[in-house]
This record gives sequence, C-alpha cells and structure tokens, in this order.
Amino acid sequence: MMDAATQTMRHLPQDSMAERRLCLRFFTLWENLAAGRAMPALQDFTASSLAPFKNRSLLIDLQDGPEGASFRYVGERIATALAVPLQGAPLDAVPAQNLLTHLIARCPDVIANRAPITFDAEVCDREENRSLPYRAVLAPLSRDGDHIDFLIGVLSWRQTSTPLDLGTELTQLRETAQSAGRTRAALYDLLVRIHGFASQCAAAPEELAVLLRDSGIRTQKRARETAILKLVFGKDHDKTRLTEYAAALALATREDLDSAAFHARLTSFSGGLKAMVRAERQARNPGTDAVVPEVLATLPDWRPNPGPTGEELTLRARRTGDGQIEIIGVTVRKIS
Repeated sequence: MMDAATQTMRHLPQDSMAERRLCLRFFTLWENLAAGRAMPALQDFTASSLAPFKNRSLLIDLQDGPEGASFRYVGERIATALAVPLQGAPLDAVPAQNLLTHLIARCPDVIANRAPITFDAEVCDREENRSLPYRAVLAPLSRDGDHIDFLIGVLSWRQTSTPLDLGTELTQLRETAQSAGRTRAALYDLLVRIHGFASQCAAAPEELAVLLRDSGIRTQKRARETAILKLVFGKDHDKTRLTEYAAALALATREDLDSAAFHARLTSFSGGLKAMVRAERQARNPGTDAVVPEVLATLPDWRPNPGPTGEELTLRARRTGDGQIEIIGVTVRKIS
C-alpha cells in the first residue's frame, strides 16, 4: 500500500507556474508552513502547494536514520536529467559529478543545522559539450518538530545553449593565478578551479588542442594535467611546482572527485598538498617512495669543501657489490 508521503509527492498536478525564482518560492512556502515552529511536517504540504515544484523536486526519507537514507520521490525532470533510476535507492547510488552531487553532500549540514540551505552550482554535460548551472534548496521536515524524518529538495536550472568557452575560462584562471595570494587557501581554491577546467577540456578536446597549439605547449597522454597547468601558469613556470600540482589533479581524477570533494580532500588531507603528491606517486608506482630513503641512508657522510660561488658540482656514484653507494667522482661546471 502506498503511504501518505509517496502519495503526496507522486499525485501532484503538472507545473502551472513559471520556473523563475523557483527555489525562492519554495523556501518562502517552507517558512510559511513552519509557522513559527522549527520546521514544518511533510503533511503540512498539499498537492496544490507543491504543484509548481513537482517535476524538479525530490524527497529523501530519513525515517530509518541518516545511515538508512533513501530517495522516496524523484521528480520527472530530475530523473530525466540523471538518466539513473533513483526512486527507492540509497543516497550513495547517485553517480559522481552530476546534478545531485552537491545537494547530497549538503544533507549532513541540513540535519546538523536543522535549517534549509540554498546554493548555486554547475555541472558539465560532457556528451553535449554544455554547462548546466543550477540553483538548489534543501530543507528539513519533521512530524514532531524535533526528529527530522524527511529532507525535501528543489532544483531549478535552464539548459544553456552556449558551448563551454575554454578560452574565456582560461583567461579568468590566468588572471586569478597572477593575482591570487600566496596562502594555502588561495592555492587550493585555484587548484579546484583548474580541476573543473580540466573536466571541461576533456569535453572539448578540439578546442583544447587549439589552446595548447597557440601556447606552444606539447602534451603527452601521461601528462595531460601538466599541459593544462602550463596553460594556466605558463610553460616556463617552476617545473617542481607544476609536477606537484599535476599529481594532485591526477589524484582527483583517479578518485573521480568533483570540485566540492576535491576541495574537501585538499583541506583535510593529513600532511597537506605534499603528502597528497606522495600518495599519488606511490599509487602510480607502489614501493617507489620507500626506495629513496633507503638509498639515501646508504650514502657515506661525504661533505666536500664548498666550491667558490658560481660553480655547480655534479656527483657521480655507483652501487657496490654489498649494496652500498660509492661516490666515484665530481664534475665542476662554472656558471656564468
């Protein structure tokens, strides 16, 4: 037998109001129905009051607790955009980097704060080479005014007919890279934006090829992130920095992180960016990082007299039969 919650959401008339300012109208409705309480109940809504939001709304069932959260209802427009059947499915059934990714990530905040949130976000439709900006509101519902038993969300978007403009985005990224401060937070924000730009580039390979050619940058299959970073920072940027940034972007790609998840990973990763770089290198070449300290530990305590200013010293070494490292020569090159 269909319960009241499902009946309320499923048996709604078709949209009868314009989509303009949809989320604001829903927030106002939620606030009015709360009528001074912490939050309204699902039963406070009527089919007619929810009609304007039917096709762009969803209902998350929390009656079994946050751990057992599932989709009780998914509006037709959302279901069509996702092309994934979610009704009755758990929240972790949502694919990465799609229309609901940011909304699902904010569920714990709504539960903790016991209040609605609104936000703007954007997803990239790689098949259509289009960007999809959208606005969303997610609000709590409670039958007894204390325990949150449902979350209700509304999303509003317009399919843009403007193709992704990599050139414009690249210009903005370059300006940000030049003007951004040297703080860790500024760097992380910039890397997150570059990660999003890299996803757009993957959706427009021909346009990316033009940008790379015009900038005189060659790319390799195993160094795609480095090429994109050179577009932003310049091909003569410090190679060590570029390599570190590329490793962080590669980790985000390998773990299929969207912008929000990548930012969270950067800010919470134990040891910061350098530790993330080491983790990615070790994932690519298991055991490599462990070899370096082992080799360095075998080096003798060899401290030559420092050469005069303007000289570069190159050491030559070999591994002996017992596994030790033996320095066999020094080459001195004058630096003009």
